[in-house]
Amino acid sequence: MRDGPAVEVLKRGLSDLRWGTDAAAALYEIWSADNLPATGPFERWTSVGDHLSRRAERDAGDIPSSESAEAIFAVVRKYGTATNSDEYQRHAIALAATGLGLPHGNKRSEISSLLSLPQPIEAKQRLLHCMARSGEIVPATVVMDGVRNLLDAALRDRWRLDESRGELTGWIELFPFSDDPERVHEAISLLTEPHRAAHALRRLLEVLPQSPASSALATLERLAADKPALLRHDAWRHALMKLDIEAAAMAALDWYCAGAIPTDDTFQFSRALTAWARKYPSVRSAMIARYRTLPGGQARAALENAMSDLADEEAFWSQFDVRGDAGELSGGLRTLIRNLAIGQKPSLEFSGAFEEFGLPLAQLRSRLFGMLPAGDARARLAKACLIAIEEYRDENGRVLNEPRHPDIASGRAWPPEAEEIGDGSRLT
Repeated sequence: MRDGPAVEVLKRGLSDLRWGTDAAAALYEIWSADNLPATGPFERWTSVGDHLSRRAERDAGDIPSSESAEAIFAVVRKYGTATNSDEYQRHAIALAATGLGLPHGNKRSEISSLLSLPQPIEAKQRLLHCMARSGEIVPATVVMDGVRNLLDAALRDRWRLDESRGELTGWIELFPFSDDPERVHEAISLLTEPHRAAHALRRLLEVLPQSPASSALATLERLAADKPALLRHDAWRHALMKLDIEAAAMAALDWYCAGAIPTDDTFQFSRALTAWARKYPSVRSAMIARYRTLPGGQARAALENAMSDLADEEAFWSQFDVRGDAGELSGGLRTLIRNLAIGQKPSLEFSGAFEEFGLPLAQLRSRLFGMLPAGDARARLAKACLIAIEEYRDENGRVLNEPRHPDIASGRAWPPEAEEIGDGSRLT
């Protein structure tokens, strides 16, 4: 760490009740400048977006610490006991909150001791938030005590619940990081209707994906059951789309196809469906099956967009069958054909770039070619698909193990316009 002498002075100043917390903050800033990307102190200090990954690291053990964190927690252990004065206890709590922002190893014993101190629960709220940011698991019982204490205080001072203060939100948003995330429903049941509204729960919904996915899904389902209007709220939908589990994907598909989720955000929803379908075969199969049965509209458009980003022949044929009566090549089908016809591999010359190459589609081309003699709408669409494949071959080169003719054994020419040439001979 840079500025060695200054750091030593700051460490010695940690015990001072007047400026010890400033010394801890300075140690944090010095460490951050040396070890974190230049994202700005506010973003580093308030982000909980890495909670799950940090939580997993803590569960795996062998968490590193730092000299500054050890210096801070040495003072925390000294002052954070019930035998010390209230002033020293609150000083220890404040120091620990800053120390949790540094690599601090395993300090669960110290944290538990601080949470049990006979101090007002509101004096511990910042410590709980810093626990969440560092990947520590927050005790739901303490969070529930904080909610009840605030509601009791608000019976006398209603201003404590003003949305602009954020005090109530600060307690509610801690449940996803706790050892019992679903206790949030107990807390919400104590609130008045304005504080149960979708906009009042936005922050909870934003951080909910940082709790274990199965628990987050159960919470979203319960919230939607209690207040169906939440299904139409963007924060609720975005929380659902961030859950990387099969059950969340199937639930989203059910709600969406049933019309419970609005269809005004097809782009983001289709991207989420594509990611789920690539990871979970059951989601892919369900998505294709639903697409075949849905009437036209935004819901089917979202499924079509999601399927178009898959390199999947079953998805191609489902779109072909649905679009066949129109006889025209849709944008979704064209995208799907490109994904089937062209593969990608990392470039050997340029980091982060990809090289494209053709993929064989002999069976698909042969099946499409077999539809042409019918002369109906499906035949026109089949021809358009074959021509699209040819265009991609022209752009990226022929595939060596793929015949140029879709089905040479058929005896029919490709393209059909070349069936008869000047002297009556056949071009195959």
